[in-house]
Amino acid sequence: MPKRPRSHELEETSRNRLHEIFTQTGWVVWDLQPDYGEDLLVRIFVNNTATHYSFFVQAKATNHIERYMDKDKKFISFPIDTDHIEHWGQFWEPVILTVWDAKSNITYWESIQKYLEEQAGNESKRKSIRVAIPTRNVLDNDGVKRIARYTKSRYILNEQEHEGIDTLIELLEEALKAKIEYYPKRGIIFIDYVNGRATHTFFGSNNPLLDLIEQHPEEHYQKMLLKTVNELAKIKQELKETGKITLQDENGIIVETYETFEDYIQHITENNDKKIYGFE
Repeated sequence: MPKRPRSHELEETSRNRLHEIFTQTGWVVWDLQPDYGEDLLVRIFVNNTATHYSFFVQAKATNHIERYMDKDKKFISFPIDTDHIEHWGQFWEPVILTVWDAKSNITYWESIQKYLEEQAGNESKRKSIRVAIPTRNVLDNDGVKRIARYTKSRYILNEQEHEGIDTLIELLEEALKAKIEYYPKRGIIFIDYVNGRATHTFFGSNNPLLDLIEQHPEEHYQKMLLKTVNELAKIKQELKETGKITLQDENGIIVETYETFEDYIQHITENNDKKIYGFE
């Protein structure tokens, strides 16, 4: 009879421990299935009242914490896939990495975003990165309060940034006599001028367009970018005229319909649709 791997048992116990800790605090915990890297989503409650603050959790566990502890026992260096780290770097919701030591029954934690801020400029080409978790970051009552404060501070910072961006866009629209659409998570800015001229800007180290450029160095950049802009302009015009965006297969049959441009952009970025980026 096949036996269940010990690592699976440890990780399940780790998640159960997290459920217990967070629910005792009065928070609500959801298991995320399928697992795309985040194991839990936790919503913070204050005095039995829901807040709009939430964070994700990546739960790890080990029976040999000493393998990851430095000689001074000040940090635990735990390996995490580089792809996951880069993905979480785009989240404005905190992503909390937890490591449960099965022998001592202690859970350690660290914010992935905080780790990335401290490692800014130190990019890794390896498949995994060892995230340094301070051993003082224990998930006890004080640790839970610290996570709550950190989560709230990130939300407040994000809200302040959005307010500043909205104000800046209003000023630019008035100065340029144009309509500006800004999609920070997709790395795209659209500027439509009153005379009908339009321009599109792509930005961000994780922008799928820039990734595809690296994958296709033989393509002429200006030609490819022109294709991209023209395709996006046609799609925006379709949305303006019909109130929706449709995707068709090679036989002209509609396979997908989107009611907003944001939904469409999410589709092509998550699926790395090469056609819209001018590679097919």
